[in-house]
Amino acid sequence: MGPTRHVVYDARYLTAKPTGIGQVCREILRGLVRLPDAPPLTILARPDTPVPEEAAAAPGIQVVEAPWAPQGAANQRRLPGLLRKLGARLYHGPDVFNPVAARGAALVVTVHDLIPITCAHLLTRSRKSRFLPLWKTWLRLQVSRAAAIVAVSRFTAKDLTRILGVPARKIRVVHNPVREWGTVEAPAPFRRRMGLTGRVIATAGRQDPYKNAAGLVRAMPSILRRCPDATLVVAGPPDPRYPEASREADRLGLQERVRFTGWLPDGDLGALYRASDVFVFPSLYEGFGMPPLEAMRFGTPVVASDRTSLPEVLGDAAILIDPEDPEALAGAVVRVLTDRALAAHLREAGPRRAARYSAVEAARAYRAIYRDLLDSPTERSGP
Repeated sequence: MGPTRHVVYDARYLTAKPTGIGQVCREILRGLVRLPDAPPLTILARPDTPVPEEAAAAPGIQVVEAPWAPQGAANQRRLPGLLRKLGARLYHGPDVFNPVAARGAALVVTVHDLIPITCAHLLTRSRKSRFLPLWKTWLRLQVSRAAAIVAVSRFTAKDLTRILGVPARKIRVVHNPVREWGTVEAPAPFRRRMGLTGRVIATAGRQDPYKNAAGLVRAMPSILRRCPDATLVVAGPPDPRYPEASREADRLGLQERVRFTGWLPDGDLGALYRASDVFVFPSLYEGFGMPPLEAMRFGTPVVASDRTSLPEVLGDAAILIDPEDPEALAGAVVRVLTDRALAAHLREAGPRRAARYSAVEAARAYRAIYRDLLDSPTERSGP
C-alpha cells in the first residue's frame, strides 16, 4: 500500500437488500468519487455485494474484500490487522460497530441515532434494548475512541451530548444524502400491476413500534369516512417481533384497505413513491428520517411527525402533525387528498427540499473532516 493512500471507508453495510445505512454508504461513495479532488480511498466491501461501479472504477480507488460482517465478533479481531496491512491513517465506520480493542488509524464514526436507548420502552423485543447497560457502554467506547463523531442531524448531535455526554466540539453534523434513482415505472402501469385503485396513501420503513405504522392504521377509519376510495400501502420488511400494524388492520377489518407489500426493490419503492397521492411518516423518533425525503424527491406530498429530527430535515416542505393524535393525522392526510392547491404546493416544495441533501454535498463535508484529521498531529486514536 503506497504512503499516499490514507482513508479507508467501510462499505460492508451495503448488502443485497441494504438498510438505510447501506443506502447512505452507496451515496457517500458516489459523492466522494465525483469530487474534483477526490481523496485516494480504499473501500472495504462484502464479496457478494459489489460497490457502485462508478466508485469502483474511479481513479485512486481500491476495493478490498472483507468477508466478515461489521457487526460480528470477527470484526473486532480481524479488522485492526487489515487496517495495519493497508497502511490506513484514517478509518471511517458508517455505524457504531467499529473495533475498540486496538489502536492505529484515526476513527471517524457516524452515529445515526440513539434509538435503542431513547426508545427502549418501545423495543422490549430488541436485543439492544434488552441489554441496555451493555449497549450504552459500547456506544461510550465508540465515541470515546473516535477522533471525530459525525451526527446525521443537529437533533442527533444534541442527543449525543445530552445522553452520552459527548462534548459538542467533538461532533460534526453531516446530513445524509438522498439516494439517486434511475427511471422508475410510471404511476398508471405500477398501480395496475399492484392492483391499486382510488387514492393511494403510502408509508415505508421497518415495523419497529417507534415507526408508528400501527398509529397510521388506526387513523384509517377516519380517513376512509371522508375518502372512501383510499388505500394504505405499507412498504417494508416484515418483522415477526412486531406484528402490531397488521394486527391492528385485522382488528379494524381493514384487510381490503391496508396492503403490506414486504420489502421492495429500489425500482418498486421509487415507483410507489411516485404513484402515491400522499406519503405519511408518523414516526415517534428518528435520527434523520430518509423515507419522507425520498418521497419528496418524486414530488409526492408528505405528512410527517413533528417529533425529533423530522422538523429539522423536512422543514416547511411537509405537513407536520402530532403522530400520537389519530384525528390530527387523519385530518392532515384528508387535507392533502382533497385540497388540490395544498397538494400542488407540497409537490413543488418537496423536490426543492430533497435537492438540498445531495451526495456531493455530504461527501464534501466528509472530505473536510478527513483532511482536518489527516493534517492533525493528534490524529491517531482509533482502531
